[in-house]
Amino acid sequence: MSKLKEILQVELEPIRKRRKEFEEDIPGLYEILRSGSYNARIIAKNTLEEVECNLSFDSTKVITSLTYNEELDLFAVTYSGDNGIYFYNNNQELQYSVDGSLINANGLNFQTLNSDNNYIYASFSTDRTFAISINVLDWKGNVIGNKYINTNANDYTGVKLGLGEQSVAQTIVDINGKSYILVLQWGVSSEGANDTGAYLYPVKL
Repeated sequence: MSKLKEILQVELEPIRKRRKEFEEDIPGLYEILRSGSYNARIIAKNTLEEVECNLSFDSTKVITSLTYNEELDLFAVTYSGDNGIYFYNNNQELQYSVDGSLINANGLNFQTLNSDNNYIYASFSTDRTFAISINVLDWKGNVIGNKYINTNANDYTGVKLGLGEQSVAQTIVDINGKSYILVLQWGVSSEGANDTGAYLYPVKL
């Protein structure tokens, strides 16, 4: 086992333990998401900066998102100004990449990567659009498909992504085997409403 993998195992262990606790208390998780979105943004930003310092996959670029497959021992990484996805082993050696032209952003901005042991989900959205574009890839870099959801379209009859215009669809999260779109709302939907925070919307991929 490489030194990097040993460090990752130590660092991930408390996270895995905490995730299991959250899975056993879904109402509590919802409350944390609603009340802690601002703090979560700060923590995520600081964590990304720390990872950038220690995992310099390409020192000439700025990392915007990364995800790790423990079974395959692979990282998937994205960089600022580039919709491409780059795959590295635990020695930080580039194995292969997916050209950004193959990723369907549907005119939206890149948000983040998320993954499980089988697939990678690249999420694109834009503030105040009530839309998200989800690109699904396997860990070999093959583009499986794209799911575009525009809940502001004239022919859409389902639940809108976000309660007000000051919101953005952020990413896909998996809870107990079910997929959800995480939407962050930083402004109230109407005067006097107390509905800022984070919301989960079920989605089938």
